Amino acid sequence: MQGKVYLIGAGPGEPGLLPSRSRQILKQADVIFHDRLIPPYFFDYHSLPARKLVDVGKLKNEPGTSQTNINKKMIAAAEKDQIVVRLKGGDPLIFGRGFEEIEKLRENSIPFQIIPAVSSLQGLASHLEVPLTHRDFSSGIGIITAHTARDDFKHNWEALAQLETLVVFMGVTRAKQVARKLLAAGKPANTPSLIAARLTRPDQVYYSCQLGELAENPQAAQDYRPGLIIIGETAAQRPPESWFEKLPLFGKKILLTRPPGQNQKLIRQIIELGGQPFTIPLLSPVFCRKGKNKLQKLLPDLRTYNWLVFCSQNGVKFFFQQLVDSGFDSRHLSQTKLACVGSATAQELQKHGLQADLIPERFTTNALGDSLLEKIGPDDRLLLLRAQEASDELKRQLEKVATSATQLPIYQLKPITNATEQIKELSPEELDFITFTSPSIVDRFFQIGGDRLLPGNQTVSIGPVTAKKLKTHGADSNIVASPHTAEGLLEALIQVYSNRTE
Repeated sequence: MQGKVYLIGAGPGEPGLLPSRSRQILKQADVIFHDRLIPPYFFDYHSLPARKLVDVGKLKNEPGTSQTNINKKMIAAAEKDQIVVRLKGGDPLIFGRGFEEIEKLRENSIPFQIIPAVSSLQGLASHLEVPLTHRDFSSGIGIITAHTARDDFKHNWEALAQLETLVVFMGVTRAKQVARKLLAAGKPANTPSLIAARLTRPDQVYYSCQLGELAENPQAAQDYRPGLIIIGETAAQRPPESWFEKLPLFGKKILLTRPPGQNQKLIRQIIELGGQPFTIPLLSPVFCRKGKNKLQKLLPDLRTYNWLVFCSQNGVKFFFQQLVDSGFDSRHLSQTKLACVGSATAQELQKHGLQADLIPERFTTNALGDSLLEKIGPDDRLLLLRAQEASDELKRQLEKVATSATQLPIYQLKPITNATEQIKELSPEELDFITFTSPSIVDRFFQIGGDRLLPGNQTVSIGPVTAKKLKTHGADSNIVASPHTAEGLLEALIQVYSNRTE
């Protein structure tokens, strides 16, 4: 198959605004060359693996990949018959260098397609509620950039000053010059103006002023880079608080530490509620070799067990992986009852066409044991599928009644090596909440020095067992989810710590 390059706009930052066609191509891509301004949670939201991502971003006064090298990388990848994505912030052909990249692709006979996206201009209108046009104030807009290829700052300022609304891209560092040029061309000094940055993102900010102030005190706007400047009466129509800023988790920065592949739904929900997720998985579940071998030997005689007890979603995943690999399927469990520690584990079971026979009202191993004790008798045989790191508490609890409660650690949690460096790169000021979903994750967090992130931040535990583990490290759990699920964790954040709870 011949290689191909797709120029795709990532939009201003909100991952959910990405068109479906772009999502489809990103899933198919062999390599993705992306701008640095695209927030990390964009890639988590769309489940894009790190091995496909190549940062070719350029930031002012910082080292980055030159445009020449970006072009070479794209062409080289396409010539290897790869599906290549050039992922650009905003729209690929609005004040970017997309057309220059297209020209190089044409010169080298590389097939390409362009997929447009929401521009930050539209993000200004939608997420700050600043109208681009208005029946009473503005029947049109002008759009310019403050940085050109020649960097000569030549525009027809007299014509621009006559526009009812003017939007300046990449203009913050030249706000003073822009304002003075417009004032000299006759634009009134009391013209409403607004600078906005990081639009559609949880950390979006804005600065309102008049054109005269922008000309005299541009330093006040320097924290809003890279940003847009909108000049005209429409800039004054912004409400005190936009719908986006009213979302219950707006601006909240939340650290997620669950294993890879388990944060997807939570990431989406946090972003949809206005929050900013930081995803640093600390542990990764892998097959426990001894447990896997033992399970393989047990499977032919699985019908001799009265109950299979699943203590986690991972237990279900690894069990069925081995079941299928051994030549069996769900029919092999027709004579066995199934118990799950909680609703998430039961949902994982449903993926295999099976319903749990028992789910405790409270999603803890202790409650699971209590519920099983009401169902089992002395002659029942139980197989407990769990992590190698789990305690023996459930086994001891069940052996009060059953003579046979066999523990089978079928998976273990391996430390993720780069998590240590990622945790070191974070500062406490970059977070508001730190979430923990198992005692093992708590232990690992403290092992790699995560405790330095605790001051000034709230800790959130998925349940009482995890909260108890925090206490053993000398830390309190400020919030304990109920129910003890990822959804319960999110709801607890909204209800307890959102400054917009009802």
